[in-house]
Amino acid sequence: MTTPSPSAAMALDDVVARLAQHPRIDGLVLVGSAQGEHLPAYADYDLVIVLAANPLRLHVGVTTIDARLTDLIFVEKSHVQAILDAKHPVDPGEWTGRLVAWLQEGTVLFDRHGALAAAHAKVTTTSLLRPLDATDVTQACFGLNYNVAQTARLLTSDDPVYQLAALVRMQWFGVGDLLA
Repeated sequence: MTTPSPSAAMALDDVVARLAQHPRIDGLVLVGSAQGEHLPAYADYDLVIVLAANPLRLHVGVTTIDARLTDLIFVEKSHVQAILDAKHPVDPGEWTGRLVAWLQEGTVLFDRHGALAAAHAKVTTTSLLRPLDATDVTQACFGLNYNVAQTARLLTSDDPVYQLAALVRMQWFGVGDLLA
């Protein structure tokens, strides 16, 4: 049996205040559909958590905050610094590029050292994402087609290990390939 997270009944502001107390958290950015005063019923929270360091290399998680499904996205502060140091557009498929996109659309909720505010100001006043080119499109198409073919192959097997592998692939590669 699973135990609900204490954050399931907490307001987002309370969760932010609690997370801000943790010394390893440098910043928090709210992105996605749950921004603004009036949240649609379907809106989930997408919370980018900027860590001083990420020794476990954990990049995504899921929880519930205020009875809303919440995607947690973990980014190291080195990516914030890379934005501040960038002299040329960055690759939108890399973590620094993803952070650029999140900062362009997101709301900074907590900023321990002021670096997120500076990065937010930079990405909203300069064109910092490298435009996609034909190679990016080709790679995305190849990746999608390859993963569909491999998953379909696994699903033809009666072996429970292959069935489980197909389920894992559908969870692992599905949305990630569309966003990368």
